[in-house]
Order: sequence, then structure tokens, then C-alpha cells
Amino acid sequence: HAPVAWSGVPLVAMGVPEYASLGRRIETRDGARATVRYVGSVEGQDGEWVGVEWDDPSRGKHDGSHDGKRYFECAATDLEPGALPASFVRAHKIRPSVTFAAAIRAKYLDGKGAIAKVPKTRGADADADADDGDGEAYVQSSNGQKIEIELCLKKDDPVAALAALDRVYLPDAAVATAGAPGEASECGLVAARVRLMDLSGNL
Repeated sequence: HAPVAWSGVPLVAMGVPEYASLGRRIETRDGARATVRYVGSVEGQDGEWVGVEWDDPSRGKHDGSHDGKRYFECAATDLEPGALPASFVRAHKIRPSVTFAAAIRAKYLDGKGAIAKVPKTRGADADADADDGDGEAYVQSSNGQKIEIELCLKKDDPVAALAALDRVYLPDAAVATAGAPGEASECGLVAARVRLMDLSGNL
């Protein structure tokens, strides 16, 4: 049997995508963010609905109840009795989100990603650069400042390229979950090597 909410309605209803399932963090197509609290039918309404608790409670229309029937509880109402932080929305109004591994594949395996560490160029300037870091690549600006550059991953050896990354940049990549158990750890990154990871703006 499919898992059910306390109301007895299936958590993932037919026609509702996995990224809109119960407990998921979501973003609507107008940029508002929320947490999914319910997925299923609503009495008196056609089709399947996604019940959400908005990050911005002022967007809400109710507290998880509709026409006298409670469909879900909201965390905000525990902190502020009488708050109305919830709404029902259609799944097509929710932007698709991705797992961490999917975001890594999308950015770093399509030739548009970046390796933050690369071997230094051997030559006359090698000794002068000896104290400048541990293998980053730079260009020199017109005023003499050194600017670190990012090099594109080699599409012909994606496993080696991912294993070489020590900085991972995935801001605003619609990451909502780590995925299934083990999925993130098997994405190709070497966790012990990563020194910086930017996940700002994700769900």
C-alpha cells in the first residue's frame, strides 16, 4: 500500500510528480517557497492538489483546513495560533526541483562546469608562483592583480574531472534533496577533497 497522510489520503497521488511529494521543499513558478504538507484530493474540487505551508505566511489562505475539513497541520500555527500560512496549489505551478547528484551532473558533466584546481604551468614563472597556492590557475589583469580562473571539465573523462574538484558551485540550482540513500555519495565527487561547496539559494 502507498504511504498515507494522517487523513488517510496517499502522500504521492497519481499525476503529482515526485518533486511535489509530501515533505518536499518546493518553489512555485512565481518564486514563492514552501513545504509540502499534503498531496491528494480536496472535497468539492476536481483533480489532485498539493497542500503547502508557505515560508511567507502572508501568502496563505487557510491553516490546512478547507470547508471545515482538516487536511494537514502547519508548523506556523503552533508558534502563532490563528495564523493562516497554507494554500492548495496545482502541481503544474511548482517548478521542478532536482537531487544533489542530478545538479552535479547537469552542471559538471555537460562541459559547462569548472575545475577549481589544475596543475601549474611549468616555465619561467613557476618559481615565482610557488607560494601562491596549491595548484589554482590565474590570469593577470591590466593593473597587475591576479584573478583565479575556472577551466571547463573535459567531457571525455568526466569521472576523473569530478574526482579532481575541490570546489563545488551549485547556487540557485533548485536542489531540494540529497536523493535516495547513497545517491549523493556516488555522484563522482571525492568528499575528502572538497574544500568549498556553495549551495546558496537552494531549497
